[in-house]
Amino acid sequence: MSALSSFLKASKKPEIYPIVGILSVALTGAVFFGARACRAPDVAWNHKENPHPWQDIKDGEQVKLIALNQKYDHRWERTNPTFITFCGLPSIEMQLGTMLRISSLINVTAKSWTLSTRTGINTTISTTSTWRVFSTASNVNDNLRAVRPRRALFYVPGSDERKIHKSISVGADCVVYDLEDSVSSNKKGTARHMVIDALEASEHGKAEKAVRINAVGSGHELDDLNVILHSKRLQAIVIPKVQSAKDIQFVSRMIDSVAIESQRERIRLIASIESALGMMNIKEIVTADSRLDALIFAAEDYCADLGLVRSKSRKEMLFARQLIVNAAGAYGLQAIDLVCVDYKDNTILDEECKEGKQFGFAGKQAIHPDQIDIIQKAFLPDLADLERAIRVVKGYETNSQKGVGAFSLDGKMIDMPVVKWAEKVVAHAKAGGMVIPETELKEDVTTVIEK
Repeated sequence: MSALSSFLKASKKPEIYPIVGILSVALTGAVFFGARACRAPDVAWNHKENPHPWQDIKDGEQVKLIALNQKYDHRWERTNPTFITFCGLPSIEMQLGTMLRISSLINVTAKSWTLSTRTGINTTISTTSTWRVFSTASNVNDNLRAVRPRRALFYVPGSDERKIHKSISVGADCVVYDLEDSVSSNKKGTARHMVIDALEASEHGKAEKAVRINAVGSGHELDDLNVILHSKRLQAIVIPKVQSAKDIQFVSRMIDSVAIESQRERIRLIASIESALGMMNIKEIVTADSRLDALIFAAEDYCADLGLVRSKSRKEMLFARQLIVNAAGAYGLQAIDLVCVDYKDNTILDEECKEGKQFGFAGKQAIHPDQIDIIQKAFLPDLADLERAIRVVKGYETNSQKGVGAFSLDGKMIDMPVVKWAEKVVAHAKAGGMVIPETELKEDVTTVIEK
């Protein structure tokens, strides 16, 4: 304050006027050019040339982003301390060398990201990872990679030869050979070799072949990975007791180091959230690595961690289950619901399936073969919903050709949120092997909403 007071007093003296003038000009210029540099860049997106802009960016490749005069919501997630912040777009942070996630319409036309501002400044950024869409920009046609259905995720004890052999014909979407809870410590080594033999021995039809390893930090996970990653048919790894992003990143690094090179891009990760700490760290977990494909809610471990007593209403797990669904949906992942421990009571199983589907889960864990068919049927779209979804999609296609956005179907307004719901229903039905019915759209049924 004393220095400022002295300067203000001195500034009243005539001999100080030139200095004050120079400082004023410099300050004005800094503000002007700073604001000009931070003006919102323009964003161009050529829909005709590139109707589905989301692309997989392979390691070492670059992609071009041309930015022009559209007020899209650009949001970037930072998962690495090294990042660049661009002024002019709301909350833009881009990290180097790790996965980038963006919610925006972009034009992927070249092998570099170019940020073009109105000031003519072009900045080229390279990336070595894969993009994943935010929920606000996600669209069925914009998926970065094929969705693997996981209506029933069926666990098979890795040390039980009879159950391993039986698993070949169970028909679950995903068969998970377990090296963790179902295998005693003195049989871990034997189980590993039985599991890799099982992976190599059979195609298991269309089922995804996965292995649940022991938790990172258990002392068994390294041996698990050093064995199973030599499989040519391993498609997914279930990581139990995930507490932080480091658990995911450790397994991903092991894949890059140990797995057969031709298999590395094929292996996906499924994180099992089983504790209060895992719930608290859910955002850093879901943004940890581009290989992450799904989240599992492990009810028994979660209840044990919090000292909860399971009830028939399942209300004590409501927050945790919906948090898993929300986190998964926000970052383009699947959410897999809890195990029905009453495996002989189909009424309870059916009730849990209906509830899980209503919550937004894509599938459910199974511990007994008799649960699989009930679960897989429950997590398919209802026929009535599917038929309506098809009509909504067809109505949208018909009206969009006329340049119309919102329209009426069966007396209800249909706009883009409803269309996106319909597209997801149809895609889910196709992934589950449902026969898509032929539905006609009559002219007198669909009427354009006139403003």
